[in-house]
Amino acid sequence: MRRFLHSSIRVIFLLTIGALIWTGWYASTHGFSRKWRERVTKELRKLGAQVYVHRLTLDPLRGLVAREVVISDPRNPQTHFATINRVVLDINYSNLLHGEPFLNAVDLHDAEVTLPLDPADPASERVNISRLSARLLLSADELYLSQAEAQIAGMQISAHGRLQNPRAFKPSPTAAPGGGAGRSAFETLLKELRSTHFEGGPPQIEIEFGGDIAEPRTLFADATLWGEKVRRGSYVIENCFASLSYRDRACELKRCSLSDAHGAFDASGSYDFVSAKATLRVRSTIDLQALTHSLRVPHLLDEFVFYDPPLLEFSAEGVLGKESQIKLLGRVELGKFAFKSALFEEAATSFSYDGSRWYLRGSHLRDRTGKITANALQESGNFRAQLSSSINPRSLLPLLSGKPAQLLGEWDFAQSPQIELAVSGASPDIAQCEAQGEIKLGRTRMRGVPLKSASAIMRVKDNVVSYENFRVDRDEGS
Repeated sequence: MRRFLHSSIRVIFLLTIGALIWTGWYASTHGFSRKWRERVTKELRKLGAQVYVHRLTLDPLRGLVAREVVISDPRNPQTHFATINRVVLDINYSNLLHGEPFLNAVDLHDAEVTLPLDPADPASERVNISRLSARLLLSADELYLSQAEAQIAGMQISAHGRLQNPRAFKPSPTAAPGGGAGRSAFETLLKELRSTHFEGGPPQIEIEFGGDIAEPRTLFADATLWGEKVRRGSYVIENCFASLSYRDRACELKRCSLSDAHGAFDASGSYDFVSAKATLRVRSTIDLQALTHSLRVPHLLDEFVFYDPPLLEFSAEGVLGKESQIKLLGRVELGKFAFKSALFEEAATSFSYDGSRWYLRGSHLRDRTGKITANALQESGNFRAQLSSSINPRSLLPLLSGKPAQLLGEWDFAQSPQIELAVSGASPDIAQCEAQGEIKLGRTRMRGVPLKSASAIMRVKDNVVSYENFRVDRDEGS
């Protein structure tokens, strides 16, 4: 009897082990039943999104795994926010058996996530997130992302943070098919990133966030980016760094800096989403021509050759919207450069604009023959400018074409002319302006005819040019 009892226990034990192994194998390969998937799905939907689990399996090492998880808009299940290949679920099995909330955490291990740029359009461009590893701790009133690591478009991204009242989250209405400006901007960004090579390794992006979803003003986020040896075509950014912060419904670019073989770029700014106020400060000495070529900006600087990196410095502030109001203040300085084969030693100007007025001050252009200086001011219904030139007009011949080039080609200036001109009118339109000034010529030839000097007072009004006190001196007389 005792031997029979021992044999029976052994058989029952082996059958139990076999049943557990078979159950584990079946759950691992075929998945749990629809009833269990629905229980898990219902628990996941408490996070505020429509969730569909295609398959629920058991991994011997990781535990319960939800596969092919689709996150949708609760108001429109056909609108998919994200697709995740697998999610590891940390389950409180005691609560599960007693019908209580049982989901402790969600783990992702080298997961693949697909995000459509326009959830309402199944054919829209998609963002692929690879090698995503994260642990999300769940409770009734808090979501805690302890740490997340992923690769997006060749960049390494890490994030962590804590959000209170996750159930207060309400997705905004999805965009209509066709996307719009936001979708177009993201598609352009993705396309540009795919054309960028990170020779110094993936750029690093770190994100920290937090706040109460029920109180939007408490939400905050901080992000930093750094990288090196970023190549687009033949243009290489040696180093780059950016720091961005979001607080109290306002975004602040604390610093954005990059450097190339010629110089550096620094920028900072802010934008308030409530008042639409914006500020921006920029200083650049980088190779702008190589940068525009790498960004495929058509023909912007193609006819320039810069022997020294240009200096661009400006600050802007204003309100953005349907009736934007912008104030702009800055300066541009060019060292030695060529434009359309005309060679110049330097050029510079300071400028200002406030929406209704603008001015150019200290503007000058210099080559080996002389210099042009100018100041200009435009106010409401009032334009004024002063021009002074000691440059040889023949050096500007490559900039002209047609009849003006033909007329200037008939002159040969052994000495640079001296020109002083004052312009005034209702606007910079030459038809609404009048000008007065003086022209002095040194030794000059016109169609081969020489003269020692010439001078005249010039007036321009109503498209008519008149000369006063006109005098020409030649070797044989005046």
